[in-house]
Amino acid sequence: MTEAKQHPEAKIDPKALAEVSNKVDLTSIRLESISSKVEQSQFVSASAIFLEFEYNCLWRRRDERPGFDVRFEFRSSLSQSAVTDQPSSSFFKFELVYILEYALKEIAPSDWEHRLDLFANINGVVNIWPYVRAELASTLSKTGLPQLMLPVYRPGRPSKGRVEFRASSSDHGQEAEAMTSRHAKA
Repeated sequence: MTEAKQHPEAKIDPKALAEVSNKVDLTSIRLESISSKVEQSQFVSASAIFLEFEYNCLWRRRDERPGFDVRFEFRSSLSQSAVTDQPSSSFFKFELVYILEYALKEIAPSDWEHRLDLFANINGVVNIWPYVRAELASTLSKTGLPQLMLPVYRPGRPSKGRVEFRASSSDHGQEAEAMTSRHAKA
């Protein structure tokens, strides 16, 4: 597989993306693997929660047929700010891998390496991000941990991020409010 290069400065070539987008069809999205683990049962609901995440896209030409696959790998963890002098501790880990299959009407020209790389890193993530957000929210719900949501994907942002949530109580029980979002340079 070819690792999609990161574009931290948001250098998006709209013409190149449009050229590929107009010639491809997303034919399937397949969950290849998923894992989650609650690493400690001591969760303090009054402190800040940090959701750290990163993802990686890899693409490859399938075979002689026109088309290519995008492999999307996602890793995240939840941690809390320290209540005492101890460092913040991670209490939940979550990883998943999706495969997106794209069909082309004809085999892509050999000079499309950059275009396919850009497409995988931008459109591939746009296509899969709602699935990742839903899967993480569903998994958190099943563990009894606070309901947190990944931020909306914005093309051109780095592939790493950290979101801080502050616990608050309401008439509907415990909720978490997103306070800040910071994306690290890739």
